Amino acid sequence: MYLNFLFLMCIAFMPFPTGPLFSSPIHAASVVMYAGTAAGIELTLAGLWVYAVRHHFVWEGLARALTVEIRPNLLPPWSS
Repeated sequence: MYLNFLFLMCIAFMPFPTGPLFSSPIHAASVVMYAGTAAGIELTLAGLWVYAVRHHFVWEGLARALTVEIRPNLLPPWSS
């Protein structure tokens, strides 16, 4: 539940870095804030997926190959 809450907080926060990014896209701070928020969304979503697979919250009929195929697409390349 905490991972889901953190994921939704990142989603809800996304409009705040989007405004400065589109008003001044050349400033590094606005780009870093937007990229950090996007990375937070990606990492919490990946954490939710890994948690769901490890605790068998994924439908049993889902093929194992599909489960293995989805995970690398969610996680950053350096975490494999």
